Amino acid sequence: MPGVKKPEAMGIIYKMIGYQVYNHRKQCGLSQRQLAELVDIGEAAIRKLENGTQCIRICTLYKIARILDMDATDLFPNVDIVTDVQDEPWLKKLHQFEAE
Repeated sequence: MPGVKKPEAMGIIYKMIGYQVYNHRKQCGLSQRQLAELVDIGEAAIRKLENGTQCIRICTLYKIARILDMDATDLFPNVDIVTDVQDEPWLKKLHQFEAE
């Protein structure tokens, strides 16, 4: 969302997702342009995603994972290993939900 600053913890998560996309794209021998064409999004969106600066829809991430022949859940980091997020309200709610 334009003009809305991401919490620092979310920025870390976006960077980790971008790193996974970058690594798997390279392993598949695809350029950013080729992946963008297969996903039907702009090349700049792939570049920003890999840099951790692009918010992207879950369905688009799922499509990227399928193209890169990986499980979509492998794109997402284990939030417990992300530093500086333990006190984030959204993480506390997630843990409460998991405990129920």
